[in-house]
Amino acid sequence: MLGLPKELPYFSMDVKIGEEIRLKGNIKRFIFVKPATIDGELFAFPLHGEFNLLSSIVRADGFAITREDETLIKKGQKVRTFLFKETLHSSLFSEES
Repeated sequence: MLGLPKELPYFSMDVKIGEEIRLKGNIKRFIFVKPATIDGELFAFPLHGEFNLLSSIVRADGFAITREDETLIKKGQKVRTFLFKETLHSSLFSEES
């Protein structure tokens, strides 16, 4: 994907989700996210739309993988987020002021 290694882990960290996500079905899902710092804290905001659309992947800076039994991710709940580029981590935190 995007010329990056196929194997996990990408650079990953636990990040609070920026808004509630409701899930249907008993399958693992990729949730493509756009991280942002708010008041010095890092959040991952889900990109809306079909999870398999190329446009979602292109706009995303990372992703989270849900558990099969997960039906709700509450706003502020920590999720393991995989960033496509490790350098993104430092650039996000350098925006703090």
